[in-house]
Amino acid sequence: MSEITEHELSEEFKRLYPALIRFGQSPKGVRSRVDAEDLVLYSFVHFICNLRAGKEFSEHIESCVKTIIKNIHNDQLREKIG
Repeated sequence: MSEITEHELSEEFKRLYPALIRFGQSPKGVRSRVDAEDLVLYSFVHFICNLRAGKEFSEHIESCVKTIIKNIHNDQLREKIG
């Protein structure tokens, strides 16, 4: 991913937030909007931590964050089961 400023990243997250909330509510087990908001915000933090750690991401932030949302949700389901 090319260098992106904090301001550009902030604006991109603001733009994506409503769609990501809807995406976050779609998996089974996410019943409320509050749970979806927590999942999305945790995914944003995870994305930024990985970005600062030097992990490379594609140019499509939305697809990267959606993948993180799915992975975190799956991890949470495994914890409940396991």
